[in-house]
Amino acid sequence: MENHVRLSNDLWLVPNSGILFDFSARDSAFSDKGFEAKLGEFKFCKWGKNNLLPQEMIDLVTKNHLKPKLLATEQEYLLGSGLRIFKKTIVGGKEKLERAENYAMESFLDSFDHSAFMDRLSNNFVMTSNYFVDFIFNSIGQVYSMESLDCTETRAGIIPDGYRTIQEFGTLPDWSKTVSDSNPLTRIAALNPKVLQARAVMHGRLEQMGQPYYSWAQWWGTENWTWVSNLIPLFHKAGLGNGYNIKYLIKVPKTYFDRVANSDDEREAKRKELRDSFDGFFSGTDNADKSIWSTYDIDGAGKQMPGIIVETIGRTDSDKAYIELDNQANQNQAIGHGVAPALIGLGDGAKLGGSGSELRIASQLHISQKTPRARDLLLKPFKFAGKRNGWPKDHFIGFADIEITTLDVNPTGKQPVVNG
Repeated sequence: MENHVRLSNDLWLVPNSGILFDFSARDSAFSDKGFEAKLGEFKFCKWGKNNLLPQEMIDLVTKNHLKPKLLATEQEYLLGSGLRIFKKTIVGGKEKLERAENYAMESFLDSFDHSAFMDRLSNNFVMTSNYFVDFIFNSIGQVYSMESLDCTETRAGIIPDGYRTIQEFGTLPDWSKTVSDSNPLTRIAALNPKVLQARAVMHGRLEQMGQPYYSWAQWWGTENWTWVSNLIPLFHKAGLGNGYNIKYLIKVPKTYFDRVANSDDEREAKRKELRDSFDGFFSGTDNADKSIWSTYDIDGAGKQMPGIIVETIGRTDSDKAYIELDNQANQNQAIGHGVAPALIGLGDGAKLGGSGSELRIASQLHISQKTPRARDLLLKPFKFAGKRNGWPKDHFIGFADIEITTLDVNPTGKQPVVNG
């Protein structure tokens, strides 16, 4: 497909006509037989049509100017100011939460880099709405260690007949390549809290109707808007380099080449040579505002003989239309992520955000309304570890937040709170 630009496995741009071809179906459901695959003896469900949907998401995100910030904002609000140990008590019939010390829980957190663990876990979750935790147990079934597996490397095994849930998972460093010594397949049993296991994987995800294997990312509805947003800078880059619209009409008499060519083939070669010369002369930012110097002949009556005429064509404001489209794409992406545009410094094209009090309220509303369910899911590995390791029931690991407040409440303008 000459002069066609391949944007992804199934997405092509035809620049001359500005047509975008999408040859793929939306990978929104993974429950039909078409997604079953086999690698040796391991039967698994492909993640997306090509089994590389997490990788395709990363590729789409990293080409966008706004999407990484949206995902990072989601992640930052989920993590707050990090994990802390809390104690829950009931005072006068009301639940009270306060910071606590617990040697066993502190030792567990200190036994591995829990900050890096949460960074990786939450990053996988905000990107795909899935995460995988690899648990290692000691001889009496207590959690010895846990590691966040990357979604690009992990796939769910096909649910066996007679079962309702996934029974095993497989990890492979690169699913686009075959299994080898440098690309080994590892099969790990799914976590079963009712039995003792040496090693097992917990699959954390937002349960969704008709999705027995992988949840689809909640932001995935903005996929096409993200593609639109990715294409707009390419248009402006080409526009700044070569001009946004057709600028010149060059008129060449049919008889012009009769004087320099003796055959049709020679005339066509001369036409192409002339086109290439003008294209090289006018294109690019270095060639802006050039002047043309030429000579011409006159006939016996003293009139100018037909020659090349260069006419300037008026421009349109299509670049402004693309800027407006870019603003709309940005707004739609933020909406798809459930993040108030003001929280990432995104205005509507006319103004940025709002007052300080409006931003404070927007931030607090996001924490109180958008994070509890996701935080509860992210804390699931620690809740399981607490049960297995015998931590006190009134102690728990949760997220600490810094709440922005008014100066009359706290002179620093912020105060610590707990959520989750």
